[in-house]
Amino acid sequence: MKAQKHRTDHIAASFLTADSFKPRGGLRSFLAYRDLGVSAATGGRFGATVARAVQAYKAGGGTPRHVHRLRFHLIYVLKGWLRTEFEGLGEIVLRAGDCVYCPGGVPQTHIEYSDDYEVLQVTVPADYPTLEVGAGPSGRRRARVAARLPGRVAVARRPARAASRKPARKAARPARRPAR
Repeated sequence: MKAQKHRTDHIAASFLTADSFKPRGGLRSFLAYRDLGVSAATGGRFGATVARAVQAYKAGGGTPRHVHRLRFHLIYVLKGWLRTEFEGLGEIVLRAGDCVYCPGGVPQTHIEYSDDYEVLQVTVPADYPTLEVGAGPSGRRRARVAARLPGRVAVARRPARAASRKPARKAARPARRPAR
C-alpha cells in the first residue's frame, strides 16, 4: 500500500488594507504588489498577486525582453490597460476584463501601461526565475518557440464594435445528436 502525501493546503483569505500593496515587493520596481496568501496556503505550489502601477509606464522604457521559468502564468487585467508582446502571439493591448495565459519560456516584453493599471497574476509555482533574453524575436528563435508550442498559441479576438449598442444575437445552436 502506498503512503499518501500529507497535504499542506489550507484556506487563505486576503483582505485589502491601506498597506496591502508593497512598493518594490516583486519583480518590477515600477509596480506595487499585493500577495494574496496563496503561496503560503499551498506550500509555494501556486502563487497569486495583484500588481498596480506606481506611475504610468510610457513607450520606450519597457521591460527588457524576458522569459519566466514556470509552468503556468495567467494575467487578468483588473483596471487600465497594458501594451505587451509575446513571441508567437505578437503585440497586443489588454484592457480591463481581458486575460492572457502564457506558458513558461515564451519570450515577452511589456511596452507601456496606463497610470491606473492593475492586474491579477496567477502562477505555478509561486516563485520562479525570470531571465532576460535577446533584444527581439529572430526568425530562428521564433521557429524554435513555435515548434515547442504547436497548437498552444490561440487568440480570442476582441469583437469589432458596432455603431449601435444593441447586443449581438446569438446564433442558433444545432441540435445534439443522440449518443449511439
